[in-house]
Amino acid sequence: MAEKEVKTTNEDEKRTEELLKELVDYYGEEVKEVYMKHKDEDIYVYIFNDDSLYLFTPIKNSEYREIQRKAYETSVTEGLSKEEVEKTLIVKGFTIYPELQMGDLDDMPAGKFETLYDLIMKASHFNTQNPVLAL
Repeated sequence: MAEKEVKTTNEDEKRTEELLKELVDYYGEEVKEVYMKHKDEDIYVYIFNDDSLYLFTPIKNSEYREIQRKAYETSVTEGLSKEEVEKTLIVKGFTIYPELQMGDLDDMPAGKFETLYDLIMKASHFNTQNPVLAL
């Protein structure tokens, strides 16, 4: 089977540049600095109703296996829920802007935390809603 090549167009690049400029104009230069640091990765943006901006990246398979291992170890040693530890590691580890600390996660509205987790998982191709087709 021939490999499918995905190319970005000048239009895609222009749209990214325009969006980045708008985000920098509104949220500050740090957004551009974070973008430039991670520009070789897929980067997703989400703005909540309270006008807070988050940038995040998807999880690679090897990273997900390591998160599962850490979550299991932490759940055993500290008596915490493996699922909650996993969610925390994912939101903290793959939200690239703003940089989140544990205290930030504890103080974050529960719905915002869950939404970020869901968005990161969807960007990583978990829980996709695409239909499965029979050939």
